[in-house]
Amino acid sequence: MGVFWRGKALQSGWTGWLAAVAGGLLSLAAACSSPTEVTSGCKVTSDCPNGFVCQSAVCIDPNVFSCNTGDNAYCEGLLVSGQWKTADLTTCQSAQCVSGSCQVVAAQTGSNCDDGDGLACTSGSCTAEAVCSAGTSIAADRCVIAGACVASGTAKGTAAADLCWHCDPDKSQTDWSPKATTATCPDDGIACTEDRCDGAGSCKHATLQANTCLIDGTCMAAGTLRSSNSCESCQPDQAKTTWTAVSAGTSCKVDDLACTLDACDGKGSCKADTLASDSCLIAGSCIAAGTKDPANPCTACQPDQLATVWTPLSAGATCTADDLP
Repeated sequence: MGVFWRGKALQSGWTGWLAAVAGGLLSLAAACSSPTEVTSGCKVTSDCPNGFVCQSAVCIDPNVFSCNTGDNAYCEGLLVSGQWKTADLTTCQSAQCVSGSCQVVAAQTGSNCDDGDGLACTSGSCTAEAVCSAGTSIAADRCVIAGACVASGTAKGTAAADLCWHCDPDKSQTDWSPKATTATCPDDGIACTEDRCDGAGSCKHATLQANTCLIDGTCMAAGTLRSSNSCESCQPDQAKTTWTAVSAGTSCKVDDLACTLDACDGKGSCKADTLASDSCLIAGSCIAAGTKDPANPCTACQPDQLATVWTPLSAGATCTADDLP
């Protein structure tokens, strides 16, 4: 079949020329057509669609966009508007104006990046392929526990069992840590106990404050006498949870007799075994030394002889036997 131009048959030489022109136009059209997709993760330009080049692991439009060096916002705007075609950049890549032209720049390998895990206290690490490796770093003053960011020093909870646990990044950034033994915990309602964490996560109340006793659930100041026995007292250096006997000879009270010297025996009991040196105790009554027996004036209280009965006066001592002058 022949080739015609405007209704006239062409010679065979013209036929070849037109075929060559048509083929060239088709090739030119193919060369000028835009690729249908832009890919990322390239290593060399041959990894990219036809007409694109590999730059910082991204296939980009080779058209050069001039810019003022340092005006990164201009280059970012070209990306947003679609005038500059690139694949979506990772958080390890950015559009920057370098040496007067817009370029995709990869972050330094190992630098922090947004890993997209939704946790403000974590950051990823950029790889050599400009990809952000998730969750490789936690902020120095934070813990990540049960999928949440926790500030340093935050208690595990408000329940008594949780208050001796907290976030301590120096010990663990992924779990609760026990508080130190100096940390306070909920009051047990007893004023003289020290409410402290035990360093293992529990709240203890066993330690008493200085100079106190805890006897029968009641706080006692050092030196307090037992209400039912003045020969026992709170002596923390001897015992903190029981009464301790006071020293022998400590004054106490057994009876209401003025002539008895009531004193503790050193074993927790009050004794009235000793009489005053100038008194007798006769028939349950205190008698001053030298007092004569009302029923017998020839006997008297003579403690140096016998302090518990009337004793005879010396022969010749005056007395009254009758009413005669």
